[in-house]
Amino acid sequence: MWEQVKPDYVAEIKKYDFEKMKRQMDFLWSYLHMPRQDTLTLVNVPNLLDTHFHAIGARYENFYYTVESPGSHAYDLNIHEYLHSVVNGLVKANFAAQKAKLLKYYRVGRNGPLCKSYQYSVGFTWECLVRALDHRLAMLQTNDPTDKKRIEGQVAWETEKGLTLTQPFYNLLAEFEQSEKPFDQFLPTMLEHLPERKR
Repeated sequence: MWEQVKPDYVAEIKKYDFEKMKRQMDFLWSYLHMPRQDTLTLVNVPNLLDTHFHAIGARYENFYYTVESPGSHAYDLNIHEYLHSVVNGLVKANFAAQKAKLLKYYRVGRNGPLCKSYQYSVGFTWECLVRALDHRLAMLQTNDPTDKKRIEGQVAWETEKGLTLTQPFYNLLAEFEQSEKPFDQFLPTMLEHLPERKR
């Protein structure tokens, strides 16, 4: 059976643009004002049997695997999944200092339709931050007003559907962009400046 489907998988792998992936990786770390913090080997795994628009990232030793179903990527760097390797640890390290504030957002959002997989307050927080960063990076890499409007609409929609920190984080990233601090050093300030949730 593998011999029958192998040509489809090989064709899928050949669609990836490795030069673009390198440019995106350089841009991502430049945006964060940080040198790249890992020596991970990225491995993209097409999953042609999965439902469309699903992807997961998983680290094993010094490899970071991105398993991608049809429609979940654009044959380039899966910035969202890669950002988890950067953001998750930073959120864990900074969560306690702003726990009371962050829990209010989590409690409001956790029953939303996008939050079924994020029923842990720290994981909920890092998912919102990853999405906000992913959208900011996309916004900065396009000059198309239609794309910008779509990105802003996506941020608002994700926030409304339960990922309640996505819009506030997205907005606060504009403040980060004006600073010269590395992102890991700016994150405590960003969490401190996060508006209190009224309800």
